[in-house]
Amino acid sequence: MIPEKQKHGYLILKKPELVFDDYIKSIFATKNSEYLQFLRKEFPNINPVDYKGMWRQQLMPWGVNATNELGIEIKGEKKARELFQKIVGEDRNRWDGYEWGYERNKGLIYSSDDAILIYNELENKTNYEVVWVSRDDISENGELLGFDVGYWHDDMFSILCDCSIYPLWHPPVPESVNELKKKLNCLNHNQLFPTTSSAEEFRNYYIEQNWSEKENYPNEFCIVRLEKPKAFENE
Repeated sequence: MIPEKQKHGYLILKKPELVFDDYIKSIFATKNSEYLQFLRKEFPNINPVDYKGMWRQQLMPWGVNATNELGIEIKGEKKARELFQKIVGEDRNRWDGYEWGYERNKGLIYSSDDAILIYNELENKTNYEVVWVSRDDISENGELLGFDVGYWHDDMFSILCDCSIYPLWHPPVPESVNELKKKLNCLNHNQLFPTTSSAEEFRNYYIEQNWSEKENYPNEFCIVRLEKPKAFENE
């Protein structure tokens, strides 16, 4: 059953080091290596390989046309994704991410038990991790990873990641870097904001920039709490 509005649940995400490896091999990174070197020099506190946010090639149910951040179709893990589809019992490929204000995420899992079942069907478990996400700041009582900022729907696009960690669609212009740096100096070791207030301060700054991604409606960029669930604390 679809909640009236998705507010929290579980995602199965690629491990940070694998996402990083995909990114540095991408056409964008290859063609813009000089600019990326500039960013790394300007943001010495940011280590992309440590990013444990939400924009990490989330596992989707079988039948959903899934692509990663680089626009490459995600294949494999058919057995786990078929079980995912059976568990959710709905054709999420037909979902409109914005439909009726639901802002639905096609890869969200509603219960810990279901997340465990799907995770256990993965052929390459070491490539993935389960993460609790919440846009209503509800805790699962797991280990707090931090707070990300971006879309809830579709692939959980992160404006934090896109402007500083894995720039792809809306990298900052060089003259804005000094001000942006002030907003990102507080990032924790997971390359996430430590508090909702620091995430909100960044969000308010970002939406005013002429180089940034634009919201389709007010508050489309939400603050998302991420935790390592208790059931997966030893994974």
